[in-house]
Order: sequence, then C-alpha cells, then structure tokens
Amino acid sequence: MITAPKKKFGQNFLISQHYIDKIIDSLDAKAGDTLVEIGSGKGALSKKLIDKKFNYIMLDADCDMVNFIKNEFFGRNDYRIFNADAVKFDYSQIEGDFYVVGNLPYNVGNLIIKRLLFESPRIKSIVCMLQKEVADRICAEPKSKKNGFLSILCQYFADIKRICVVPPGAFFPAPKVHSAVIKLDINPLKISRISKNEWELFFKFVSLGYSRRRKKLISVISNEFSSKENAKAVFADLNINENARAEDLSDEDWVRLYLRQKFCNQ
Repeated sequence: MITAPKKKFGQNFLISQHYIDKIIDSLDAKAGDTLVEIGSGKGALSKKLIDKKFNYIMLDADCDMVNFIKNEFFGRNDYRIFNADAVKFDYSQIEGDFYVVGNLPYNVGNLIIKRLLFESPRIKSIVCMLQKEVADRICAEPKSKKNGFLSILCQYFADIKRICVVPPGAFFPAPKVHSAVIKLDINPLKISRISKNEWELFFKFVSLGYSRRRKKLISVISNEFSSKENAKAVFADLNINENARAEDLSDEDWVRLYLRQKFCNQ
C-alpha cells in the first residue's frame, strides 16, 4: 500500500532509527499501561511499541494512514486505532490513566497539547516531537522573549524536559525547520493549584495578559482588579514589579495573580 505524505495533515514521516529510539527510551509507560500514539503515520513508532504489551491506542486524522496501519498489523488484536483529529477526539473513550507519545503535526501541535493537558490528572506524561520553535516556547523561562501563553499553559501542568533536537534529514519529506522532542511529566501538585473547573478561566486571564505583551502587564489587566490602584496593591503584595510585562512572570506568578483577582472580585 503506497501512502504519500499529505501537506494538509502536516505529514513528515520520521525515518531515522536513532531518533525513533530516543523517543521510545523517554517513555515511562510500562507493560499493562495505556499508551496513546498521536499521528501513527506509517508506523515508525508503533512497529517497535506494539510488542511491549501496552494497552496500545493510535489516533490519526488521515484515513489512508489508518488503513495502512490496519494492513500493517493485519490479524492482530492487541491495539486499537481511531480515525480521529486529536484536537477534537473524545478522550472519554479511553478508560483510566494514560500516557501519550507522538510526532505532532506542526500546524496544530500546540492545540493538541492543550487538549491533552486538560485531560489531567488522567494523563501522566506526553513525549512528543514538535517544531523546535514551538518546543523552545514551551520551555521558555520568565523574562525571555520566547515566554508566552504556551509556556505558561504547559508549565502550569507539567515538569518539562528537553530530550533532543532533530534535524530535517531525519524525516521524509525533510521539513524546512528543525524539530525537537520534549517530555511533559504531569505534576499533581502543580495542577492542584487551581480547581479543574476554573482552568479555562485561569487561562483566559493569562491570555488577556499576553494580548498586549509590549505594554506593562498592570495596565493590561488592571480592570480585572476593579481599579489600577487595587492592581498596584496586589502587585506590591505579591512582590511583582509593577513595570513587569507578561513575559517576565512565571507560571506560579500567574497563579498567585489569578487567585488574588478572584478574591478582589468576590
């Protein structure tokens, strides 16, 4: 079965065994655990993972890739595959806790990560390939120009580790940019800082802060504290410089700010 890469799905197939092994070696899932692979493609990862006695589940938005996998593993009943968009997939179809691995499409990788993180605490870790620029934003430290909404989103939920940088030649077809593999280990203490039913409100607050990132943060979000005077008092109390911009804050700073603005509006 011939399956050519399709641009509309952002398909770049990983063909380097070295980097395939790097990804697999980074997984914490053990035999009996549920492992979800996003973007099964032509099975570069699944060919090595399917024999490890996981409860193995694959998602792929391309029906041709799904048919390829079904043909590749014909006669086996130790996996499930869904022809599904990982952003829109109903993860309630997966029972219990699970781990995720995948070579995420460049065009929607950040959306997939957000969708997965909101499955916490059921999700335990994500090992994924992304465009290096996106991975750098996820890992960005406070006071970095790369620090943005995606940084806070991921750092709120997880402890993040860089695994490796992957050159274009490791794929077919070769992309025009470098990629990177990162690991997000969901941290139960981090995710409990704000109740799950408020996560959307919290990230709406963070998104507002980054909406005009060239301006001082206090000017952008002061209305959330009823007045600029109240906002200044909160910043001072939390030891956050009132001249700070959104990129200067850590995820913990954002949590403390959100909880204080919530208190101010009660």
